[in-house]
Amino acid sequence: MKTMFKYASLLFVSGAILITSCSKKKDEETTEPIIVPPVTGSTVCLSGKKTQVLIDASTNAGAANYSKSYTCSVTTTQDTDTLVLDIKAKSDMDYIYITKSEDNGTAVPMTSGNLLSTSLKTGNDKTVSAGTDWSYELPSGSISAFILKIPVRVRNSSAAVSDVYTIWMTNGKGNFTATGKKTVVGPIVVSLSYKSNTAFIPGSNITLGDQNNTTYPSYLTTTGVIGVISGADLINSDPALTTTELTSALNSVDINFVGLNTAGTALATDIASSVPYFIGVGLRQSVGFTKNIEGTVKTKFGVYSGTDFSTITGASISSLSYPTTDRIKVESGKTYTILTADGRLGLVKINSLTKEAAVAIAAVSARMEATGSNIVNVDVKVLASAK
Repeated sequence: MKTMFKYASLLFVSGAILITSCSKKKDEETTEPIIVPPVTGSTVCLSGKKTQVLIDASTNAGAANYSKSYTCSVTTTQDTDTLVLDIKAKSDMDYIYITKSEDNGTAVPMTSGNLLSTSLKTGNDKTVSAGTDWSYELPSGSISAFILKIPVRVRNSSAAVSDVYTIWMTNGKGNFTATGKKTVVGPIVVSLSYKSNTAFIPGSNITLGDQNNTTYPSYLTTTGVIGVISGADLINSDPALTTTELTSALNSVDINFVGLNTAGTALATDIASSVPYFIGVGLRQSVGFTKNIEGTVKTKFGVYSGTDFSTITGASISSLSYPTTDRIKVESGKTYTILTADGRLGLVKINSLTKEAAVAIAAVSARMEATGSNIVNVDVKVLASAK
């Protein structure tokens, strides 16, 4: 099954956990992941420095494995946050695996050597212990549901941009390098974005294709971590996403790369007239798309002509004027300012821009054969929080 979301999220928790049990552990079962959209807002980012993850995979007969992405903000003065896992599954859960990535860096396994708490208590006073080959081992017996509070540290560095936690639960022993091995629920991606007007999230060598390209994704996300989403995966998700889920997924997108007419008001009809544009997903229906039109956010764009992209700082990005255009033509060698729907300024530098002619294949529709596609490669710097 295709993986839909490549960006991540982070989360903090302290204290106790409540667990419900059933039968014996099964060490040899392997399950396949099912991906669902990202979540944020007041039901996730709770008061008292907590981030809540709610996943109920207990009643969906087709969902052996659920995966979600969550995003919340933290400050460098709060020291810790609490990640509250409220998980239900159809299958037995034995182990919890957690990795952490700081500022788009390499994901590091969270074990007894670097977890804030190596021993947590269940509701009936049973111990959940950290290990060296996993993050936490759930109590003996078959665990089909649990509520677990895990404390995580918040960095006090002004340079901190994001902490991204990836979490999954396994039936039997899995490992830190394969999130799909014996996974029952997950991977869950939790991004903690640091509130700082000068910290930015970097991304480099990102390739996007317009709506007619079948190789590269069309959607770019910049919350917590730079990532991409494939429009085809949204459309072809199994099980199919609900309207609410599609809206949530699409509204996590900050830039949609598309091929339009010269004026940018309608879809291009052929490769010769196709002009590459950046738009927000809230414009998709108005320019002629009939699928993935549930998004409502409208990113703003402008042309940038200041300090060299490679040396510009977060402080300089924070001082930029807000762009006001809801779509912009993409041209080789240029750099663009963006203002995300949640008020974050950023820059997108165009490394390369090409047209790819369509291959005449009988199985492909006549329009696709005639249209071809645009492909762009970009570098990105986006503030981690609003001005």
